[in-house]
Amino acid sequence: MKLNKNNWKKIELFVPRGTKIPKTLYWQKEIDSTCRQIDKPTRRAKAVSDLIKLGFNEVAWWSLYSHICEKTIGPLKWMVRRSCGYPADITSEEWTKILKEILWVMQEDLKDSWDYPHEEAARTAYFERKNKAYAYFGKYFRDLWT
Repeated sequence: MKLNKNNWKKIELFVPRGTKIPKTLYWQKEIDSTCRQIDKPTRRAKAVSDLIKLGFNEVAWWSLYSHICEKTIGPLKWMVRRSCGYPADITSEEWTKILKEILWVMQEDLKDSWDYPHEEAARTAYFERKNKAYAYFGKYFRDLWT
């Protein structure tokens, strides 16, 4: 569904009176993405209304981890390229390696496939690497600044 004036008016019908609908490019992309993924008009209107009122909707609810990964990958790539600030207890090079591991695990999880190593030793190493990368994400969550 392409967002034009008529579609905005349809969306406005399902939003409580007094709610301002953001018309920035970011929100247009989010709303357009929601509308493309939901085919039933009443469900689509509810999802758009939730997106505007709550900041998220059922499109993100079913898989919050993938939503977090999608929103985090871009900034992580930027941080790796910029190599700005890093925690005081590690070096800049270590920080870049940690960011790359976090970036790798999020990209792996977005693939949403069962295409991982099937040999037991390789599979174990693969999942240990993923667990370590998510442990880094948890440990350094508050250090993700520029």
